[in-house]
Amino acid sequence: MVEGLRGANVYLLRSGNGATLVDTGWAGDAGRALAQLQESGWGLSELQSMVLTHWHGDHSGNAAELAGRSGAQVVAHRQEVPHIERNRSVPPAPPVPHLQNWLAATCF
Repeated sequence: MVEGLRGANVYLLRSGNGATLVDTGWAGDAGRALAQLQESGWGLSELQSMVLTHWHGDHSGNAAELAGRSGAQVVAHRQEVPHIERNRSVPPAPPVPHLQNWLAATCF
C-alpha cells in the first residue's frame, strides 16, 4: 500500500518485469506516489501500468500525470473512460441514500 496519500488507497504491485499501481490517489499526490515507488527500489521507467478501479477522484486523480511522466499504460473499464478523461459529466448521486442517512441520523 502506498502510504501518505490524502484519503486514498493506492497499491503498488511488483513483479520481475516492473510495477503496476492499482488506483492513483487524488490529483496533486503524484510526487508522493513516485517517491514511494523509488523507495521500494523501482524507478519511474519501471512503472508499466496503472489499473483504475473506477473514475472517482481519489482513485483516478493522478492517472494522467503519472502516465505522462512514466509512459505507463492506464487500464480501466471502457464505461469508466469518459469519466476518467472528463469527456462525460459525472452522474448525479442518487437522493435515496442521502435521505436514508438523514432519516437514520435524525430519527434514531
